[in-house]
Amino acid sequence: MRLQIILINEDNPISANFPTFALYQQNYHRQVMAKVFTHFSSDGDSRRDELIRTIEHSVERLTLAELEALYYDLVSKDYIR
Repeated sequence: MRLQIILINEDNPISANFPTFALYQQNYHRQVMAKVFTHFSSDGDSRRDELIRTIEHSVERLTLAELEALYYDLVSKDYIR
């Protein structure tokens, strides 16, 4: 999911209804997260593989600064030795 920045001004029809748009974004995020975390398979290995693919796909989209922050966080939590 990508973050979209919307400029709020009188020419933007969404800006007139910004609280509704923000609520829509929150509901969309909940639906996406529900799909991610409720799609369990009975096999633990296939679930593990699915999680690894999802994480790899997400990490591939990070910028260098985001990767460095993630790396530091993982090292500080001793997930990476």
